[in-house]
Amino acid sequence: MGNYAWLIRSTGNIYTEKGIKPFITEMSSILNNKFYKKLEFWVPERNEISHYQINLTDQETQIRCFEYQEKLTEILRDLCFLIKYPLVTVTEIRVNKTKRRKALFNHELKILNSSSSDFTGKEKSYERFSDNHSVILLKSLKQTPDEYLNLSPLIIDTQNEILDNRDKIRSIKKDIFLYTKWQHNRLYYLGTEVTEKCDMRQLSCYNQLVNEFQEYLNIK
Repeated sequence: MGNYAWLIRSTGNIYTEKGIKPFITEMSSILNNKFYKKLEFWVPERNEISHYQINLTDQETQIRCFEYQEKLTEILRDLCFLIKYPLVTVTEIRVNKTKRRKALFNHELKILNSSSSDFTGKEKSYERFSDNHSVILLKSLKQTPDEYLNLSPLIIDTQNEILDNRDKIRSIKKDIFLYTKWQHNRLYYLGTEVTEKCDMRQLSCYNQLVNEFQEYLNIK
């Protein structure tokens, strides 16, 4: 959790220093010290609990639960505008070209921030193409190729990975995974639902994810 809080603060500071406008325009008013402190409030609390360095009475537990609820409510209220931005996986792009017609690009999309647990799928046709086999944030489903933010390799979706050998079956679970760290030239992720550790090096696109992450590291 400390990594996520640090990444958000660092990204916000870069935007401010470089005069960069966030892809999500509402973030301009959110990325400030007041919001960062709300996020960082949880870090020492989480560290205490995860290392069993805490022994609370029933009354203290109730007080903390009430306090946590208030803090989480504030954060969710600050970020509620995110619900209007579709988060999707582009599972496939196919070219549809007929005689004397402009080419269309059929995108197979899975909506990830849907209330449906099976990640409702859609197929949309556009005159331009976006990024295949990636997790992207859209301003609108009508504008996929024109206005989107590719979140790979920071967010990956393994739902469509074919588990065709023993190593994959043992190492990979079907879920949406969030980047946690880059260590010894290796990417580490945590699942949003899966609790066990997964070795993403077995993914068919793992080398591509590493190359994309190294591109970030090489930006100056």
